[in-house]
Parts: sequence; structure tokens; C-alpha cells
Amino acid sequence: MSPIVIQHLPPSKSFTNRLFVMAYLAGVLPFVKKKFYARWQKAQIPDDINLMLSALESIPQTNLQKANSSETSIIDVGAAGTVLRFVLAVASLTTQGRVSFSATQRLRQRPLQPLIEALSELGANISGSWGNEKVSSTSLVISPSLHPLRGGDIAPEIGSLSSQFITALLLIAPYLSSPLFVPLSADAPSKPYIAMTLSMMHRAGALFTLNKEGVLIQNKPYNREALMNMGEKIEGDWSAASYIYGWTAILPLETRLFIPHLTKFDTQGDKKVADLMLPLGVQTHCIENGGILLKRVSTSAPLLYQPTLKDYPDLFPALFVTVLMQGQSFFFNQIGGVRLKESDRLSALSDVAQSLGFIVEETSSSIMWRGKKNSSEENISVRTLQDHRLPMAWSIALLKGYNLHFDDASVVSKSYPLFWEDATRVGIEI
Repeated sequence: MSPIVIQHLPPSKSFTNRLFVMAYLAGVLPFVKKKFYARWQKAQIPDDINLMLSALESIPQTNLQKANSSETSIIDVGAAGTVLRFVLAVASLTTQGRVSFSATQRLRQRPLQPLIEALSELGANISGSWGNEKVSSTSLVISPSLHPLRGGDIAPEIGSLSSQFITALLLIAPYLSSPLFVPLSADAPSKPYIAMTLSMMHRAGALFTLNKEGVLIQNKPYNREALMNMGEKIEGDWSAASYIYGWTAILPLETRLFIPHLTKFDTQGDKKVADLMLPLGVQTHCIENGGILLKRVSTSAPLLYQPTLKDYPDLFPALFVTVLMQGQSFFFNQIGGVRLKESDRLSALSDVAQSLGFIVEETSSSIMWRGKKNSSEENISVRTLQDHRLPMAWSIALLKGYNLHFDDASVVSKSYPLFWEDATRVGIEI
């Protein structure tokens, strides 16, 4: 039997948004954008990528405003944490006019203050403060700096909450007035995302030295031609593919699914999903000419599924629902960071699991299921909480036959606009 082709996997948000930031700084964003649209259909492009393009293109580039003018450019970043953090750094470096950020209430409450403080130390002119419930209603405004942003040493605690703080600083470092040293803590979360950033910067011609303490980036601009070449090879999204892996784990033995746009050479850390799904009965075969083939195979289930996800938090939702649907006992630890995402994912997933009858045990940074189950509620309503990963994860339960209803299934457009079209390929209907 021919494999089921999953046709609409989106481009990687992580890869694309980093590339767009570097291209903007190098002055070649229009060229990279053109190459991007030549490869990907507009309907496939996640909201977060569209928001990144719009935000970068909204940064004032000519000083038409007087210093005392009340005129301000508004940049709407929606619910996109990556866009807010990266564009905050870029605008601090490049804006020629006042910029005010607009965002959802949840995003205004997510961690940001360490990045604001780091940029201010480099000379950024930022007023307002986001990052917790008490200050989330204040405005966040960037004004042109009196002097070019300088390099120096970043405080060691910068990466304790989010790898995106580090990445934002790394991306703008080649355009500072002097070299920048960014410490890299051994226990920093999501280290593969930092590795991805450095890999892309290296390909784009950035000069840096890396050691166990951190990375020193020289103030040498990116290579414009290298960036344009990178625009022709934008990766598919491995985080989005985690839900397709989850479907495969639930489908009958020997079922095969083919996903274009993914390769074994991709730089995203979340391609770790291939290893994490193998004990759950999903084999990954990389096709020489591009794409991956997933196959449902028989496997000996571990007594307790206990993966390490500190570096791969975005894989947690798909893995959580997959092991539940397989009836596999599990323990996810060191995942407290998922409480700071678009929703408190740990509590959100736990709540639905308990409605389905699974007796899960939740702490501040872990969740466990010992195999005990009560009867399930009927016609369960799932609050998506403006979090794209929640309905995508629970689609795995739909495939298992559970009757779930989402209050807003369209939130998947943040990362995977044609998700439900692809879901129909394996028999999922909403």
C-alpha cells in the first residue's frame, strides 16, 4: 500500500524567523522574502511568520519624527513570543522613530524583563515593562538611541528563562559597535535552539568564538549573498511534525506516512522527535531526495516512558497525548517551562486528561500517569486558550475515538495553518 502523504507541513517558524531577522539587518529581506514565497504556498505560512515580516517592515527607517513628537509606529506581535523578543532587539538597534508594541494579554505577561534589561545595558532606549501580571497593562516603547548600541558582557542570568533572550542578542550582535560576549549556562533551557542560531549565523558569515563559558561575537556584518542562498533552503517544521508522529503511533501496524520538506540535515533540535517516538512504535526513514517516511511498527513498550524534554519543550504536548492514548505509563519531569508558553500547557493538558478519566499527578514541573483510569466524561469541551499546540495535540485523541470539541480549532494557524486539512488524510474530522 502506498504511504499517506501529509502535504501541507509548514515552514519552520524557528528557522524562517531567524533568517528574516538576519536578512533584515543585512538589507536583503526583500530578496530572501521573494525566495521564500517561491518555495512555499501562502496558505501554508504560519501566522507567526507573517507577523515577523510585518513587524520587521514596520520598524521606522527614516527619522521623519521630531524628538518631541507624539507620533509613534505601532507594531502588533499578537501572541508571538518569538516575534516580540527578536523584534524588540532589532528595533532597539535600528529604529529611526518611536515604536510601541501591541500584544495579547497573555504575551504581555510572559517573561521579557531580562531581555529589556540586557538591551538597556547595551544602550537601548526602552520605556515600559512587560513580563508579569502586575505590569502587563503598561505600554512598551522603543525610541531611537542617542548612540549606536555597544557590545560588552551580558549578565549570566540572561538565559535562565528563555533561549529566545540569548538568540535575540546573538542575532543583532554582528551590528553592535563592539564585540558582544553572551554567557551560555550549562543548565540553560532549550539549548538546541541556541545551537541552531549559531549554526545559521555561521552559515551567514558571522564571526564568533565558542567555549564552555559562552560565545564572543565580533561586530562583523552578515554576508548578504550567503543569506540569499539560505532563503532557497528553508526547512520544514519538525515541531509541527510531532503531531504527525503522534497520529502514526495510534494508526494500525505497518501504516506509513510521508512528510515532504524534512531532511536529516535540518538544524532544528526538535528533530529529536524521531528518537523520542521510536519507543512508541514509530520508525523514521529519511529519503535520499528529501522527505521522511514514518512507519508504525510493533515494539516492546517500556515499563515507564520517561523522556528528557528540558531541551525540547515544544514536543511535550504531542508526546503527552500519544502515550496517554497508547495506555503507556509515563513521567515527564523538568518541564516547568511549558507553563510559560501561550498557555500554562501543563495544567491545560492535565485538565483535559482528567476529563478523559486519566488519573494524572501534576506538580509545578512534572506530570505522571501510573496507568490508573476512571470513566471518561462525554462530549468534552476543550478550551484552546489561544494556544495552537493544544488542539493539535488532542487531535491524536480524536484519532483514538474520543469525542472532543474545541472552542477555537482555528488557533492552529499560528504554526500550522493547514493542519486540519492534513488531519483528514488519516481520518480525523472536527
